Amino acid sequence: MKKTVKPFSQHLNRTFRKWHRKLGVFAAFFIIFLSVTGVALNHTDGLSLAHQPIKSTVLLDHYGISAPQDIRFYQQQAIQVINKSVWFKGHMLFESDAAVVSVGQIVLKHNQQTVFIIASRESIFLYDLNGELVDMLGTESGVP
Repeated sequence: MKKTVKPFSQHLNRTFRKWHRKLGVFAAFFIIFLSVTGVALNHTDGLSLAHQPIKSTVLLDHYGISAPQDIRFYQQQAIQVINKSVWFKGHMLFESDAAVVSVGQIVLKHNQQTVFIIASRESIFLYDLNGELVDMLGTESGVP
């Protein structure tokens, strides 16, 4: 029996088919991955992904997010003080460069409107129950 030598083009063609198959499988998985992550990004509210806390220390360190040092909850209201920001009913009400000293609730005498009073080291802020700024007293008003 005589041994036949395959031409170089057949060998090259077989190699290309093998690599084409591998790259095709890789591309299919990549397209599926892009599709799934795209749906997840476009439907974060429906999938409740926006409300999931991130617990990965690698991600938190990468984005420069540190754990809060000062957390205060007030029982009579839906107010939370976290570091230098004040949250009311899950929405950010106030953010400051200076530390928040105190948060309270008062009723204005002239119109019986209930407001939150937020005192920082530099200013005093008054917010109504809808989260709108009513008044601000700063250093120009004599507040140290």
